[in-house]
Amino acid sequence: MDSKRFCDQSVKSMSVLKNLFLLSVGTILMSNASASPYSFGVKTSGHGKPMILIPALASGGNVWDGTVAHYRQCYRCYVLTLPGFAGQRAVKWPILRNVRDQIVQLMADKGMKGATVVGDRLGGTLALWVAATRPQSVEKVISIDGMPWMAGYLQGHAMDHGDEAISEICKKSGPKFIEEVRQVLNPDIVPTGKYADVRKQIRRSDPSEVGEALSELYKTDLRPDMKRMKCRVLFVIAGHNYELSETRSLVAHYVQRFIDVVPNSEMEIIRNSDGFAMLDDPEEFLFATDPFLK
Repeated sequence: MDSKRFCDQSVKSMSVLKNLFLLSVGTILMSNASASPYSFGVKTSGHGKPMILIPALASGGNVWDGTVAHYRQCYRCYVLTLPGFAGQRAVKWPILRNVRDQIVQLMADKGMKGATVVGDRLGGTLALWVAATRPQSVEKVISIDGMPWMAGYLQGHAMDHGDEAISEICKKSGPKFIEEVRQVLNPDIVPTGKYADVRKQIRRSDPSEVGEALSELYKTDLRPDMKRMKCRVLFVIAGHNYELSETRSLVAHYVQRFIDVVPNSEMEIIRNSDGFAMLDDPEEFLFATDPFLK
């Protein structure tokens, strides 16, 4: 669905709800990330209900450019770049808990109500954490391959495929782990073409910060917190050759059992995605998210 049609339908719906939010098309106002009072960079654009977009590990906020272009006529978009990633300045550790607290503070500072929080992988886990921490302000969450317990999810996937290396990485932490991240944080592992910007962001990311964030992510288990959530949640899952029976079995066995701990949740599969659903198949991604956001 194109952005004009989506927003037209949203405006009709909001008018029924006494026009709580007046939507209009205007000049996009972009804030300077370096001037942000938070540890993460923030770029804002659009008009309407608040939408916070959180990228994945070692990614910058520009991975959301297409998503923002689609929704900025209906939403006030707050696009984050996390500390230590894609050139954003580093911060004191722990990274993820501090970022969570500052996102909650951002919501309070801006008086956000009925917010949608969108996150990719690590960003998806953060989106769930924010929704569980400030449930009164979050109306919907869209999590792209981000689970409430990423270590268990990744270990299960690895062991099912006999990949002992991934399984062992999930258990590591500390300086040795960060040094291993430094060695493997190679932009050449990311394909060229549509991922060209992602490669640039990896080059600009601080390996120590990425390693610490990854270590913290593996130690974070949000399953007990999910019962505090009051919002609807859409899990968007990269299909990775979903037409294959083993892929469908993986989704049914591993993905579903992590999603089941999240109340009011549903799942959509992006069949042609290998990781960045909003970049791999933008049309299919928006086809999944548009109905959920109405």
